[in-house]
Amino acid sequence: MLGLGLAACASSAAGTRTPSGTVAYNASRHGFSEAANGTARGVIDRLQRAGVACTDPHPSTFALLRTTYVRQHLALPLGAVECSATFHGVTENVVVEVFRTGRPNAADFVDRKAAIICRRGIALGRKADGTNDFPGLPYVMAADKAWVLEPDTVAFNDVIATALGRPARNACGAIAPN
Repeated sequence: MLGLGLAACASSAAGTRTPSGTVAYNASRHGFSEAANGTARGVIDRLQRAGVACTDPHPSTFALLRTTYVRQHLALPLGAVECSATFHGVTENVVVEVFRTGRPNAADFVDRKAAIICRRGIALGRKADGTNDFPGLPYVMAADKAWVLEPDTVAFNDVIATALGRPARNACGAIAPN
């Protein structure tokens, strides 16, 4: 994560107050929903059935995610399950985050994350020759915007999108090639 020094926002029992004053639904102050983690695990199972080896699936650490996401005014997922996958000799941590289909949903989450990361990442990744080391924010999302998966690399994002039958997207748009 890029250190952006965002101030923590106020919390309410129903959710987290965002800078615009809206309240983003919190899964819980105590942890993820078992049902939502089951949905996330189902996405990982689909990856595995499609031939993407994702080992050691387990729930993400709620407290760590909550601390980071509240600080950055990101909606908390209802559930999150992660696994390790190796692509072209590089091991990636794959996290499937589950949201509600109302608001905020996975699209709202990605939009907010893009607002935080893209401009700064592109600026920091720019090289003298005009190319860029910043891969952007690749992601694959459910059609109903209930879950999102954000791999580290664009190439692995393409593999995951194909395996899940979903489009591969980049929240930061077109970036000069590496």
